[in-house]
Amino acid sequence: MKTSQSPSKTSSAATNVKIAIVVLVVAGFVQRNSIRSHIERFIMEREVANGFTINTKATPSSLSDSTRKIFALEPNSTYREVDISHGGWQGIVPGGEAWDHPNFQQETVRSPWAVWVTNPLLNASECKEWRDRAESIELSDPGEDFIFAGSGQGDDWGLSKVHTGGRRLSETTSITDPDFAALITERLQGQIPMELVDGRKFRGVGSNFLLSKYTAGGYFAPHIDGRGSGGYSPMTHSEFTVVLYISNDFVGGGTHYLSGEKLSEVKQSVVLRPNLGCAIVHRQGTVVHAGGAVVGGIKYIMQFFLFYDSPEVSEPREMLNLRWGV
Repeated sequence: MKTSQSPSKTSSAATNVKIAIVVLVVAGFVQRNSIRSHIERFIMEREVANGFTINTKATPSSLSDSTRKIFALEPNSTYREVDISHGGWQGIVPGGEAWDHPNFQQETVRSPWAVWVTNPLLNASECKEWRDRAESIELSDPGEDFIFAGSGQGDDWGLSKVHTGGRRLSETTSITDPDFAALITERLQGQIPMELVDGRKFRGVGSNFLLSKYTAGGYFAPHIDGRGSGGYSPMTHSEFTVVLYISNDFVGGGTHYLSGEKLSEVKQSVVLRPNLGCAIVHRQGTVVHAGGAVVGGIKYIMQFFLFYDSPEVSEPREMLNLRWGV
């Protein structure tokens, strides 16, 4: 004689099957996304390493003296001298200055200047407000070895931390401040190209800012800034980095713009130390630069990007992340 299960048992079994299917689907989705995330991170870390071996266990304090000198630069007799003490706008490196070599025939000069300094963007009181803000928030530990690199979308873009192998020694954080972006966009008027050589127009300052503090011994090794949407808009690309000096009570710590490394627009190295509240602007992707060694005192800077229309045609060298120059 056949027996049949009760409706409740049949229903329960069907529910369990459905739950099992859902669990398997979710597990598969999580696993696929986990694999994709690992692949994306591997690609990003390889790009940032730029052919160098990054020792993820290295810290600035573990570096040899010879390596530290390569990372923590001080100017020497090969640097050209530039006086920017007057605190006004001044062009420093013309666009494509070093591109008279056949290796650079495919490069595009995007703007009349590859490096320049601005008039004051902030007054002394505003600079102090930002220094106070830096002290009131949680900056990274100076021994924490990382840089922010581009991954993710929207507000999360560029917040992935990637090891540097001891190439950076500072305290830093990322701050989102749309009001400050609007203020700086207004104050930059007349000091930046509103249109690039190829006709792409300026669209604004990104609202994500890096706020960094360098104490004695701090530095940022030679590197090349990447380019991308930066979470600003899918129809824009960051084209220039602004380095805004919000303190002046320190020794050393200038920004070094370096020749060589196969692609830099800089013909002869130069170190710039803007007046309080002034900034240096440099092109991304083609200017090798470094945060020079701070000898004494405390250096505070802010960094942010200038966004322009995205190029219609892919460029021969698309750079999405910072890449090391040494």
